Amino acid sequence: MLAQVIPVGFMQKAVPLLVSTSQVTSITSTSASSGGNVTSDGGKSITAKGVVWSTSINPTIALTTKTNQGAGSGVFSSNLTGLAEVNKYYVRAYAQNSSAISYGDEISFWTSGPNGVTIGTQIWSNRNLEVTTYRNGDPITYASNASEWIAAKNAGIGAWTYYNWDAANGTIFGKLYSWYAVNDSRGLAPLGWHIPTKAEYTTLASNSSSSLKSTSAEWGANYGTNSTGFTGLPGGALNASVSFEAKGTSGWFWTSDADPINSLNAYWRILHVTAGFLDVGSYSKTNGMSVRLVKD
Repeated sequence: MLAQVIPVGFMQKAVPLLVSTSQVTSITSTSASSGGNVTSDGGKSITAKGVVWSTSINPTIALTTKTNQGAGSGVFSSNLTGLAEVNKYYVRAYAQNSSAISYGDEISFWTSGPNGVTIGTQIWSNRNLEVTTYRNGDPITYASNASEWIAAKNAGIGAWTYYNWDAANGTIFGKLYSWYAVNDSRGLAPLGWHIPTKAEYTTLASNSSSSLKSTSAEWGANYGTNSTGFTGLPGGALNASVSFEAKGTSGWFWTSDADPINSLNAYWRILHVTAGFLDVGSYSKTNGMSVRLVKD
């Protein structure tokens, strides 16, 4: 039987699946906008398109941090949400048909830093810190449960988590950091800011606790006026026994000062629901507490 010969002029050429990534715009501390343009469907209908992002290069649709803008070719836009402040992200547009996935060029961007409020002679961040990387871009160890926190604690390395290991608490109260993260030489504070000293907190505490407390119902009936703009919240803490406590009654804040007498401890302050803004001395560096910043 003779083999079938197809003249070259009649051979079907493969059609590439093409997508480009739009520039990143509307960047805030927790969100941004991007998108893309599917200019070729590869000869088959587009079943999904969107953007995918990560703090690591070459993000793929295997990640949960992606959008889906539906089927079909053409221009689309997407909102990137749930980002952490002062973090570098990588984003790519993608398009998918029944047989292929294509990605656009990778674009990197940084989310913005905290907003500052002037309180007397100081400029403070108006919310609890939420970074997941050190200033040089290295990731801070994330502890999603007690075992992971204990592992970081035993290794003497910085870590962060959410109150009760629950990201929903992070939306309100920010992240809790061990003092090892506060003191890491790579820098926990974004450029232009620093972790407050014990003395700087003493200056801040010359303001009334009501003026430092938010007007949020998280304080119950003892909410503040927030006239300073500090927006203090009762985010609680993770104690040395790896148990959570005090959410709803106090905010616990690390200072940058280690205890000169007890090398295992560092100083902290507490904004209490009724007792005010107190200097409570030192506590174990393995505790998880909120972090505020002061402008350099």
